[in-house]
Amino acid sequence: MSCFFIFILFTSSVASQAWRQFSFKTGASVTIPCRYDMTYIQHKKYWCYGAIFSSCKIQAYANETQGKVTVTDNPAESLFTVTMNNLQTENTGMYWCAVEIGGIFDPDVTEKLYITVKSDPDLSVMESRVSGEEGGSVTVQCLNSAAYQNTQKQWCRFIDKVCHTFRRTATLKMIMYLVTIVSVNTIRDTRNFSRISRRLC
Repeated sequence: MSCFFIFILFTSSVASQAWRQFSFKTGASVTIPCRYDMTYIQHKKYWCYGAIFSSCKIQAYANETQGKVTVTDNPAESLFTVTMNNLQTENTGMYWCAVEIGGIFDPDVTEKLYITVKSDPDLSVMESRVSGEEGGSVTVQCLNSAAYQNTQKQWCRFIDKVCHTFRRTATLKMIMYLVTIVSVNTIRDTRNFSRISRRLC
């Protein structure tokens, strides 16, 4: 059985904000997960752009593609994903994951995110979505700017926010011993480190 994984990267300076903030490299194609309560499975979902939600511009509804934006609903997982292709600096700004409620006194359910697109982000990933076979392994290659070359790196799971920290000198054997579901290649260059997620699905 094939499975896919979505990787969203945070730096420590933004992870504590009231909304999620992401930095992506120009030209990147990214996939962002938006979770919702199971009570909204039958409701319309959409992706919106703008600093204020009441006046934001809808980019696409679930299960449709508009320009370089594709929104895909996954009711079984209570989430929808937003894929944006060929990001450019003009795509920087506030975005909203939204579930349409429809009533005058019942506002849509939303979550806001700020996306920054630049040529040399603090942290970026070569591919934000990878796939693999159940029981197999996948490799995720991450890049960080020189400003973060001596800081700790973490591998986090989106669904429950569980994170594992490793040091530059950590070896594959050490990480496998400490974290059974994740193994990490020995880091030879702090600006380019690979991560392998094991026991898929």
